[in-house]
Amino acid sequence: MHMTIRAHGFRVTGALYEYALHRLRFALARFAQAVRQVDIRLKDENGPRGGFDKRVRVEVQMHGMAPVVIDELG
Repeated sequence: MHMTIRAHGFRVTGALYEYALHRLRFALARFAQAVRQVDIRLKDENGPRGGFDKRVRVEVQMHGMAPVVIDELG
């Protein structure tokens, strides 16, 4: 299972990178044989204005299936 993390509007710290990888590996462990690629995109929607403006998009590509996409704002 190959995972990539990209951010737009802020820097991904080592701690954030490790946390995201740990959580996704745990969540997808039982499907590890079927998962080909996981792309994580983080974005600061409003910049320095604050509020609910962090978006995460997780796209899981599995062998022989259409990608599964989760998109959340918080």
